[in-house]
Amino acid sequence: MSNTNTSQAFNAKKATYMLVAFFVVLHLSLANSFGLGVDEAHYGLYALNLDWSYFDHPPMVGWLLAVGRPFGLDSFVLRLIPTIIMALNSVLLFRLSSRLYNNDSVGLLAVALFHLGSITQLLGWGMVPDVPLITWNLLIANLVISLRQQFSWSLWLGFGVIVGLTGLTKYTAIAIPISIAIWLLRERQFMAWLKQPGLWVSIVIALIMILPVLLWNHWNQWISFEYQFNHGTHGEWLWKNVGRMLLVQFATYSPLLFCLCITYLFTCLRRNNTSGERYLLIAALVNLAIVGWSSGNGELLPHWAAIGWLLLTPLAAYQLTLAWKKLGGKIWTSVAGGFSVLLVGLVFVLITIKPVNIIPDSKNALMDLVGWDEAAARAAALATEHNSDYLWVSNWADASRIAWYAHPMKLQVADDKMNQFEVWNGYPQGSSTAILTLPKRIKDERTPQTMVTPVGGNQCHLIDELAYKVDSVEVNVFWFYLCKPV
Repeated sequence: MSNTNTSQAFNAKKATYMLVAFFVVLHLSLANSFGLGVDEAHYGLYALNLDWSYFDHPPMVGWLLAVGRPFGLDSFVLRLIPTIIMALNSVLLFRLSSRLYNNDSVGLLAVALFHLGSITQLLGWGMVPDVPLITWNLLIANLVISLRQQFSWSLWLGFGVIVGLTGLTKYTAIAIPISIAIWLLRERQFMAWLKQPGLWVSIVIALIMILPVLLWNHWNQWISFEYQFNHGTHGEWLWKNVGRMLLVQFATYSPLLFCLCITYLFTCLRRNNTSGERYLLIAALVNLAIVGWSSGNGELLPHWAAIGWLLLTPLAAYQLTLAWKKLGGKIWTSVAGGFSVLLVGLVFVLITIKPVNIIPDSKNALMDLVGWDEAAARAAALATEHNSDYLWVSNWADASRIAWYAHPMKLQVADDKMNQFEVWNGYPQGSSTAILTLPKRIKDERTPQTMVTPVGGNQCHLIDELAYKVDSVEVNVFWFYLCKPV
């Protein structure tokens, strides 16, 4: 390599690390600017109640957050851990992309595209299983590319360990063996891998590592597997829901990344793609197909698609280098990139400035992030005042934040759906006295007196109300009820 190329590579690497460091500092400086979201609080409770597995997910997210317990697992520490992991993910993405194209500049572009998505910025604060799953997928992609070139026991052992970690992280990790099998068939390497003793040893390692999940489910009547299966199959499946899912991904993973990926799909068939490129493309499409199928019944969370778009990012970064060589490419990528920067900027404006006076509808987006700590404190105080046995809420999403901020008080969910809180504390009973907290929903026109029917054989009546305001604008209202046996 010439001195010029070496200098360029060094500069790209240095720029990448500076970009990653910038986002680490940015995220940590804003970590206490807004309250915990539903998932953040829920998985924080995992860390406070360590177990072999949990109702809705394997244990990895709880185990990782529990690392912060010796330092005091407050909101800052709860956000410090995913910030560090996402920084590691950025470095791994840079190395994978640079290796794939033997060009550090492509690695830099991949990291920039990765951070151009608003969902990536939110994942930099909020720990969800997809955050460590990104790590394992990037490591597996590197291992798969290496194993395509040579078989070695160290690679096979590493492969088994990382696959086992994915099984401890999220059930959608099933996409990994499916993707590898399809890729091996495409590469005409399927039988060659099956003949390798190292593959079978790695499978045994992975199976041993996921024993905590299997044993926990065995002890709990396989409730987690049943929930995951029903999660994506109940309700009417409609194509319009898939279309809505794609629109959400267009906005949250950045219009530029979305357009580059579409362009790549149209042009890749005319190119002599490498084996590594084919693996990333197949793995990404398998992940996105699973998300598309799951979203067909109307259930959608944007971060479900994180792995699919992550694996497409190196391909999109290379596509950007090709598009930039033409005037038309410069124009459309600049427009899409500018729009993407605007969308990311709006996320930071929303959570830092909270412009409820300037953008009235922004209060709807803030409802899940502000006022919950005050509501939990009020509920806990009322429970002490009235000698209540439990705190009650109407669904698991409300339960996560109230339970986190009111910890260690016991909380139960007053509905008929199985969830993690039933595993921890059981269902509401008619013999219990409890404080029920109900937040006012968007466009909810009911009065607090008409909100409640008897819960668990108890009769509930309104005893207090809390209005949370931002700049004199009412963002949240919480109603508190005392529930006693009839």
